[in-house]
Amino acid sequence: MNANILSSKTNQEILGFLCEHPNDSFYSSQIAQKTGLSIGGVNQALRILKKNNLLKADIKGRMTFYQADTSSPIIRQF
Repeated sequence: MNANILSSKTNQEILGFLCEHPNDSFYSSQIAQKTGLSIGGVNQALRILKKNNLLKADIKGRMTFYQADTSSPIIRQF
């Protein structure tokens, strides 16, 4: 995992939000709305976080729902 992932304020805010709701999953525009971040920034961060195994993604139809991957040691510490 790239150490710079957690240095991004956007990544931190998204991880913080998802860790506050560990049993829920959200699609990108919900995350943007609830965190006050731009949809473009959220989409970019979600791709990076997913690529580094910090998030789970569940595709339902045309929508992708994201959830913190609580099996990740980094997420358990977050």
